Amino acid sequence: MNRVRTITRIPTALAGWSGLALLMIVNLRSIRVDLGLTHLRAILRSVSYFTVLCNLLVTVAVTITLLWPNRRVGRFFSSPKLLSGILACTVVVGLVYHLMLADVWNPQGMHLVADILQHYIVPISFLLHWIFIPKGTLNWKVIPSWLVFPVVYFLLIMVRGAIADVYPYPFIDVSRLGIWRVLINAVVITLGFAVVGSAVVALDLLLGRTRLSQ
Repeated sequence: MNRVRTITRIPTALAGWSGLALLMIVNLRSIRVDLGLTHLRAILRSVSYFTVLCNLLVTVAVTITLLWPNRRVGRFFSSPKLLSGILACTVVVGLVYHLMLADVWNPQGMHLVADILQHYIVPISFLLHWIFIPKGTLNWKVIPSWLVFPVVYFLLIMVRGAIADVYPYPFIDVSRLGIWRVLINAVVITLGFAVVGSAVVALDLLLGRTRLSQ
């Protein structure tokens, strides 16, 4: 089983680093120029997206466990609780993109490839890897802890938006939608996180009854 886990880490790491690299290339070449940003501000703007942060978490986690599985940092990033929480975030990223952004966003060229990698390939390949990590270790109490990351992210984005009037996603753009509509959208997405998290826990408990629990 350890060999299978190692094998499934490789495509996830490759897809993750490829998507992040392509996105940075696109942003530093075009968006930086279009918006008149410095290189540093273009990079900071890129990592302000929840998608990018989740992909970075996935990629770092699988890369560290691939390179240093027996070190303390490797054991930390191989924790089923941590990996399951990252999976929940990554699945939400793919669902939100597919349901709310895909029809209003039309990237081209390398940006399109980066989008496909980050919103579809990485979530699917990471889900495949997650299937083979130890199962039956989760309980329902972990779900609130998984919500901390997206809630803190939302609060920081709101603060930045209030200062700079810049919002990474149209469904949380207060200047266009108003604060109440944005709060409703945030509550709906948070509930979506809870539902996806519950599904992850339920699947973990179900698979814990099989050989995948080893």
